[in-house]
Amino acid sequence: MAEKERSSRTPSQLGLKAAFSRPSSKSSKDSADQERNTSQSRCNTALDREKSTLSGAQGVLITELAYESDGEEERDKHDDAQLVENTSDKQPIEDSSSTSSDAKRKSQVETKINPPDIFNDQEWDTDLEDEEETTDMGPPFRGLYSYACDRYGCNPKSYFMRHIEDKEVKMRHHGFTKSESYALAEVLKSIITVDTLDLEDNWLRNVGCKQLCKMMLDNDNIHEMNLSQNQLGIEAAIQIGRMLKTNHTLQSLSLAANAFEDNIAELLAEPLEDCRLKFLRLSKNQFGDRTGQILGGVLAANDYIETLDISWNMIRGIGATSLAKGLKENIRLRVLDLSWNGFGEKGGIAIAEALLVNSTLAELNLSANRLNDSVATKFAKVIAVNEVLEILKMNDNPMSTSGAITLITALSNNPNSTITNLELQGNPVEYEFLRILKEVQAARTVTVSYGTVLRSGNTTQDLGKPAVGECGPVKPVLISEENLIINNRKRLQELFTKYYIASTEKGMCNPEELIDCLLLMSPGLNTKQLNAVVQGMPRNHHNLIPLRNLFEAKEQKQRHMVS
Repeated sequence: MAEKERSSRTPSQLGLKAAFSRPSSKSSKDSADQERNTSQSRCNTALDREKSTLSGAQGVLITELAYESDGEEERDKHDDAQLVENTSDKQPIEDSSSTSSDAKRKSQVETKINPPDIFNDQEWDTDLEDEEETTDMGPPFRGLYSYACDRYGCNPKSYFMRHIEDKEVKMRHHGFTKSESYALAEVLKSIITVDTLDLEDNWLRNVGCKQLCKMMLDNDNIHEMNLSQNQLGIEAAIQIGRMLKTNHTLQSLSLAANAFEDNIAELLAEPLEDCRLKFLRLSKNQFGDRTGQILGGVLAANDYIETLDISWNMIRGIGATSLAKGLKENIRLRVLDLSWNGFGEKGGIAIAEALLVNSTLAELNLSANRLNDSVATKFAKVIAVNEVLEILKMNDNPMSTSGAITLITALSNNPNSTITNLELQGNPVEYEFLRILKEVQAARTVTVSYGTVLRSGNTTQDLGKPAVGECGPVKPVLISEENLIINNRKRLQELFTKYYIASTEKGMCNPEELIDCLLLMSPGLNTKQLNAVVQGMPRNHHNLIPLRNLFEAKEQKQRHMVS
């Protein structure tokens, strides 16, 4: 029974028992060693069996995995074939989830294969370019102008902000302070789009003009500049002279109505002789004979000026004679405006003699210069031989009907004359003048304007025509029984267009403007009566008189007065 129980025990139990049992004798010790060796061999055999079992299981697992892979390939082929059959009859339906997951896996694989280039800006999301594209900062020059205004402590001009990149910047009557002038000049150094800068009547004075002239030393984009009516003085004139010596791109400069006197002309003499200007306006200043002498030298030396306007100054006979000398030597001037200076007979004859030599002047304005019949006779010689002059204006001069006939006769006798416009407004004419004019206009296109038509000197052919001015010439403006009678509305409209263009465009004028134009038409009007009549005329709620009633009213019955 003991043997049977021992045989039922496992080798490991037997080995453990043999290992931990205490031997009783030497024989038992030998038997224990023998059993230990037997047990060790049995354990090694068991371990080898387990290793072989594990290797076999691993092989079976690999075989099963391979089989499953082959099965999946077969199933994929079967599914592909089925998909082809289905798509032959209907459009394929994409699985958005599987498509997105496939794209994601593909992107991950590509990312692992081709990692992003950390030095390539296109691989990174930045907001630098987006800010430049989406942020609406407007034209870049607006920012510069705002910065300049902040720097000089002034507010930006809204008009300039709106037109800062226009080709023509026309800012009249805005009234610039010192700081505003600094800011404007500062930003104009950088602006390249402005070609014409009109700053008339802005009270720039010397400080503002100096800054603008310094700006022009570096600016080669502005070609036309208007600084008229800005209360400029000696300091401004000095800076203008420096600008003209350095800047050779400026082509037009207007300095009208700045109360300049002869001392300013002396400061500008040398710069004007060498400047590159094509247009120069010096009208409505206080220049006298000394300025006439200076400008005579400028005309003789300068080969660029094409238009010169020195109207509404105080140049008399001596200055006119000097201008005539320069005009003889000039080879460039095309337009010359000398109106409203009071040259008198001496000055008028000198200008006429210069035109006998000059071969470039195309337009001459000698209106309101106290020119008499002797001057008209001299200009008749000019018309007879000159083949360049196109426009001759001699309005409002004390010439008689004989002077007008002398001029129109010379025009008739020269078939090669280039004159297309002869203005004698304010000068009386006779029927003989009208007959000659009719012959001239039948031969070529000529525009001639004139004053009142007188009956004196009529021939028997004129007896059947209506009487004009039986008691004398018709007055352009009359005041009768507190009524205003305008006999020459065309002349009134021309005066408004010339001197009050803004009011003409609006179609409204103030009483002072109307009185000025009426006095220009008829200087002998009683000022007190004229003021009373004008003040009684209908006006709008802005106290302005409509010009339409004056320009387009029905012609009233003419009333004549003895001159």
